[in-house]
Amino acid sequence: MQHWRFLKRRGVYLDIAANEPVRISNTYFFDRCLQWRGLCVEAHPSYRDLIFKMRSCGIMPACVSDREKNVSFVMDAGSSGVSSTSKNAVAKAAGHKMHMTCIRTADAIAASGMHLIDMLSLDVEGHEEAVLAGIDWARTRINVIVIESVTQKTRALLHALGYRRADIRRRRRRRRRRGTCSQTLCSCTPMLYGADRFESLFCDPLLM
Repeated sequence: MQHWRFLKRRGVYLDIAANEPVRISNTYFFDRCLQWRGLCVEAHPSYRDLIFKMRSCGIMPACVSDREKNVSFVMDAGSSGVSSTSKNAVAKAAGHKMHMTCIRTADAIAASGMHLIDMLSLDVEGHEEAVLAGIDWARTRINVIVIESVTQKTRALLHALGYRRADIRRRRRRRRRRGTCSQTLCSCTPMLYGADRFESLFCDPLLM
């Protein structure tokens, strides 16, 4: 996760299911402190409004998957996601839902013009396997993947692509002022907010 220190160019991030844009974001540091170029993919309209106000990333109002398909999408705050793969049993059974069309992950990436992505943050409440399967790996290189839920199939896919799991050093969350970057924050190692709930950080072996 330290490769950002050695970049000689402006970094690029992709945040799929960006959710709350500051307090629990894995990409806020790269956006506000390092001025990386980014794309925030978010299907929930309430979160999109916050992202627009507080972040500089491009916003794609969509859900992504392994292919274009119609889905039932849970709209409850904190557990929004595709109903059929949601790991939240309560939200899946009784949450407020709406129908929408997911697009293929590769199409979302292509529309953004990204070919090299320095960091992918993926937190889609159980839909991670489908999102990764929708990436055109022959056309897209991703250096670091931060992922919340990792199944055996997901781990096997990433290992087959050459990724290796790296340990995340757990850190306490730090409060910070909305919309600003303190000198201390911007000079320190970026924190993966909620790192205790993220199972894995996968890296291209060339970076390790």
